[in-house]
Amino acid sequence: MRILGIDTSTKTGSVALIQNEVVLAEYTHSVTQGHSSDSTSDSWLISAIDRILQDGDETANRLKIDGIAVIIGPGAFTGLRIGVSTAKGLGYSLGIQIAEVTSLDALAANIPNGFVCPIMNAMREEVYAAFYENGKRKSEYMLIKPEDLAQRITGVRDQGSEKSGNHQIVTFLGDGVRLWEEFFATRLSGMVSFAPAHNSYLKAATVASIGMKMLLEGKGKKPEEIVPLYLRVSNAEQQRK
Repeated sequence: MRILGIDTSTKTGSVALIQNEVVLAEYTHSVTQGHSSDSTSDSWLISAIDRILQDGDETANRLKIDGIAVIIGPGAFTGLRIGVSTAKGLGYSLGIQIAEVTSLDALAANIPNGFVCPIMNAMREEVYAAFYENGKRKSEYMLIKPEDLAQRITGVRDQGSEKSGNHQIVTFLGDGVRLWEEFFATRLSGMVSFAPAHNSYLKAATVASIGMKMLLEGKGKKPEEIVPLYLRVSNAEQQRK
């Protein structure tokens, strides 16, 4: 099963093509200083998809894709819209289904064991976050202030230790770590660890792998059913209100 994975939710976007669990090709794009904050403000995405399909194809049939997996959010508004729109366009043209993958689920998959909390920069002194234990999501997707998140982590950790007798270490990962590592290290001293930098980036190959499992389980959707996942309204909507 050949799956195209697309992520445009942060400053580092990526595209990958997998066949079953084998990565055929992967491309990562990072915005440089002085450019737009969205990884999809340029035409890089279409060019990357075209190149990925060329590099990952051995049959010269570049349009042989069985499904698409795309990050629907949370993340940068413009990036999500462009990524989702691109996936929908390809889905329509190829007549294939699309798997909706969330950015927090894909991040958490980088560390499948233990108690994990991916955090993504949401601007305005907030982060997107969720709790995972051994690869299973244990909370809702949150848009939350770091101080409130720290309080929730303390409560969740205390409840877990009461049941098991063990004090779990919470592992943070994601682009929010760079901004809030010092705060959480101080506020939750002795309770947290931080993933290596290479585990804090979304990988389109991971997105594709998650999406493939969803498609095989019958959880794919028609292109017209795919919508971005926003945990807050846009600046334009706030100003209009």
